[in-house]
Amino acid sequence: MSGLLPSFLRGNNSTPTATPATTEEWSQRLSSIQLSRVEIDSLVMNYLVIEGYKEAAERFARESNVTPGGELAAIEERMQVRSAIQRGDISGAVDRINDLDPELFDRHPRIAFHLTQQLMIEQIRKGDMDSALEYAQSELAPRAARHPEFLRELERTMALLVMEKGDLADPAHRVKIANEVNSALLAMQSQENASKLPILLRLLHHLQGTLGGRVSFPKIVDLNSAKFDPSLQLNSTDQNIS
Repeated sequence: MSGLLPSFLRGNNSTPTATPATTEEWSQRLSSIQLSRVEIDSLVMNYLVIEGYKEAAERFARESNVTPGGELAAIEERMQVRSAIQRGDISGAVDRINDLDPELFDRHPRIAFHLTQQLMIEQIRKGDMDSALEYAQSELAPRAARHPEFLRELERTMALLVMEKGDLADPAHRVKIANEVNSALLAMQSQENASKLPILLRLLHHLQGTLGGRVSFPKIVDLNSAKFDPSLQLNSTDQNIS
């Protein structure tokens, strides 16, 4: 690991100072880190499979000769569940989940509660308060009684009957639940429950922030184009690195 660090980050264990790094030195260090085409293609394939881009995964498999690591048909099944949740068809999603894995709700009581909760939220969204209240009493409340950790969420859901708005009623909550279900289905299919590429990008963001407190260096400010911060485009004639 130390061999990958610029010279101004190696050496003694004393507290480092914010020494500027030249663009040339930084670029040389980045270029010295070798990634094989197979590693890069595997990252791309991992993202396509986990995020559910079936057609893109099929094309990429043909072009790169990287196997998807699972049945591509399973992607479509997961995406049908995800799409149903994101458009508010919770009953349809539950039916599909039971077809794919009848024991999933037994293994994941939190998911079972969240889908039950979301079904009630959809009833409130439609203005059917009577059905929502009846459903809360017959389905949601008994689940919370069996799992006290859900009582707080039950209270927040019941509050929607009065306010009819809040983060639970936001469409983003559908996405959150859809992602939770997707992760469980991936585990059932012996797949990783999160794609590696977004994790690496979050790690890059974190490490740049951490390193920024130790040394000035050209940071990547646009992940789409991998552009560096133009304000730190230093060259070897601007600064002397000891």
